[in-house]
Amino acid sequence: MKTNNKFLEDRKVILKPIVKPGAMNGKGHDGEFMYSGTEVHFCLPYSIKKGRLETILTREEQTYFEELLDEDLSIHKKVDNYWSKFFVKIRKDEKLMTNGYELDLNDPIDNLRWRLLKIQPHVAPNWESRFKRGEYVFALVDEDELVESRARATDKRKEAYMFLGRIENSPSKMIDFLRVYGKRPSSTSTVDFLKSEIDKLIEEPKGLDRVINIIKDPNYEMKLFIEDAVEAGAIIKKGKKYFLQGGDAINENDPTLQGTVEQLNIYKRDTDDIYLRIDTQIKKSFK
Repeated sequence: MKTNNKFLEDRKVILKPIVKPGAMNGKGHDGEFMYSGTEVHFCLPYSIKKGRLETILTREEQTYFEELLDEDLSIHKKVDNYWSKFFVKIRKDEKLMTNGYELDLNDPIDNLRWRLLKIQPHVAPNWESRFKRGEYVFALVDEDELVESRARATDKRKEAYMFLGRIENSPSKMIDFLRVYGKRPSSTSTVDFLKSEIDKLIEEPKGLDRVINIIKDPNYEMKLFIEDAVEAGAIIKKGKKYFLQGGDAINENDPTLQGTVEQLNIYKRDTDDIYLRIDTQIKKSFK
């Protein structure tokens, strides 16, 4: 076997399972991500449009790997085609769920496995994009990316829990936060219930990102104002658009939440009658 590593790389990539928030079987259930002992096989896809197997190698790469492995890697070979026997078998077990499936890109077979996995429709190209498409089941993660991603998630959780610590003694503030998030807790909810609801959001990847976005949102107070206005009947919400009681959009050019926030910020700055009327109705409603 030749040692020239022109197309090999001195790094490792991990195929990680994507455990999605709100999985049908529930968090912690064995079937939250596949069932223990079940397997999935990834092979070289066949393109009906092209009338042949997909390719994962350029001509130069194919020549290199053929010499390295002493194999014919042509996708067009009719008999004893190498790719008919080449696949990546993933079995769900504790090791997979804890560590993922490791690929050493300095190893020629692992390198080919990595190239094959990169073109699979059920494999996200990286950890950050794992929720961008519903069909993603696994994600290819560079070791460095995984370390950085874990560090970022840890920092976000710290920030989120510090925020929760600042508001956890105020049921009204926790209710307000959940309302801006899009939840509708009862005004009689207990402190423990409200804390547990926010805690659930922090522990979910998508929820955590949204919690951080809300914490850092300079328009948080205005969004809460809009929530109060809708509850008071001063603003009418239809789908994702916002209107005054008479039917006019608050922002004719952009009646969505973002456009409404921008327009109301202007009205508030200018002490416009529209903002003052809405504010008065809210105060009367919440007396």
